[in-house]
Amino acid sequence: MNEKHPEIFCGRLMLLLSEVAPLCAAFAQNAVEDAALREELRYIELLQQMRMPDIADEVIAETKKRFPEAGALLKVSETKGLLSQGRFDEVQKAIDAIPDKNGVEFWALTLAKADAYYAFGKYADADKLYLTFFKKIEKPTGALVTFYRDSAYKYVQMLLYLGKDREALAAFRNLFKVPLEEAVERQVRADMAELMLKLLPDEKKKEDRDKMMKETETNVDKLLWKQDVWFGKAIVMKAHLFLMRGDLKGAQELVENYMPQLKTIHDSLVKQDPDGSQGMLRMSPMPQCRYLLAVLLMDEAMAEAKKDKADEERIKDLLVGEKDAQTGKRKQNGAFNHFINVFIRFPESQWASEAGERSENLRKFIKARYNADLRTPVTEEQMRRVREMQFAGARLVFSQNQFKEAAAKYMLVLNQFPETPESVPALGDLAISYIETADKDAEAALMAETVTAHLSERFSAHPKLMKDAGDQMRRIGERYGELRMEDKKRQTYALFFRDYPTHYAAGQLVMSFGEREFNAKNYVGAMTYYRQISETYTNSTHYFDAINRMAQIYKEEGQATNEIQTLEFYVERLAARERPGHALVVGSFRLADA
Repeated sequence: MNEKHPEIFCGRLMLLLSEVAPLCAAFAQNAVEDAALREELRYIELLQQMRMPDIADEVIAETKKRFPEAGALLKVSETKGLLSQGRFDEVQKAIDAIPDKNGVEFWALTLAKADAYYAFGKYADADKLYLTFFKKIEKPTGALVTFYRDSAYKYVQMLLYLGKDREALAAFRNLFKVPLEEAVERQVRADMAELMLKLLPDEKKKEDRDKMMKETETNVDKLLWKQDVWFGKAIVMKAHLFLMRGDLKGAQELVENYMPQLKTIHDSLVKQDPDGSQGMLRMSPMPQCRYLLAVLLMDEAMAEAKKDKADEERIKDLLVGEKDAQTGKRKQNGAFNHFINVFIRFPESQWASEAGERSENLRKFIKARYNADLRTPVTEEQMRRVREMQFAGARLVFSQNQFKEAAAKYMLVLNQFPETPESVPALGDLAISYIETADKDAEAALMAETVTAHLSERFSAHPKLMKDAGDQMRRIGERYGELRMEDKKRQTYALFFRDYPTHYAAGQLVMSFGEREFNAKNYVGAMTYYRQISETYTNSTHYFDAINRMAQIYKEEGQATNEIQTLEFYVERLAARERPGHALVVGSFRLADA
């Protein structure tokens, strides 16, 4: 094993290379090396992604003049422009017109179409094209090598997204049919081994299970020769393999023995990303290994506790650490200590929330079983940072439109921090996460309403968070509106107006809703909003406008008595103002005319 500690390879590894890379390799090797052409191709791709096909076509035409030798390559760019608009039939005609059905151009357009099917959610059509390619090209050579590699990885991602894990495992193996760069190979091996660990428990036949376990271990062992982030991941996976063989002690010793190397990796990441703002610290294997060790100790303690004649001292050793032979004090190496360590020292880690939750469960268990209170020396500043980092982690997933995953993360964090400044926008994100998936999930639709109601009721009387909570209610209502779920939008705003009558935006919103109904000549609906302002928002700048509108509605409906009474009240209240302005004159004339 390599004992040197080179600078850690960080950042998200972009296995899925730029669309244009294989095309350059295939069509114009000289052009690939031309920086100007690469820049133009990237610009074209960005224009297409931004849904600006007309401008992209203009750039393609200009690029053809500048680089006539790249004509075939630019033809593929044109094809991708058509595909981005969903014009599949036109592209198929171009594919059918290619004379060489085994050539690079044919496969370039075919795979571009497969990618577009994937992007448009036409997974069955994409799957058919990908499989056709892999069956036809079993041993890629020359220019097809790059195509094969990129397509194999895209196909893996699609299968994983669709939950077809076993098919994805077979697709992973395709990647090893072509040369891979070292960093790419290490990520592929790590991802593949992780997938096999997920599939292993479902293997029924011992022969199949042993074969997959051996393949998993082979991939894991090949990650241990270099100390980078994949090295740390390999330690975790190797520990899992020990557990699957029933060797708890072996798993514990493995993690403990490799702690110095894991610390080196973590320290290198901290050096490159001190505050965690770049996301590098989330890649650290240190917290995951500590978390795994804590789970191992906790599971062993819980198993001991279920015995008829449980060894109480062993349970304590496992949970809060063994006693030092000389001092008699606990060594702080138990499950509880490791969970707290992950929770406090690695707040940016994806394991921190679960570690915090498990530490609380153990605290309650020890209190119930031994009537002992476990104290944690955590400062207010440490806890603040934990909160911020955990909410930031969930927010990152939400910002990537991974709504189902974001909801799960937010639920975990909000259970720990239900009423903090970060909780309010988090509840807004959580509600929207459920809204975004509500069309296909009835439970998500119900959860969206539940979270919205909780947000409205819990924070409406909070002196410091009421304003932000009201803003989040408006945000949720507007999102319903953007998705044309008007009934849900009205329901959300009804909660807002009920629970946040003193919110700075309430009066203005009620007035705007009233004006919308008034302009649509829905006078019954408009009157509801105007009356709400006249009764609830008496200090609003829209108070007199609402009363004025009420009088207008009575006039439109021919209710003269109500019109006169409303105008009398309107003029009386205006006259009582220090500066009634021109509105008093107009109101008086209208009253005389009524």
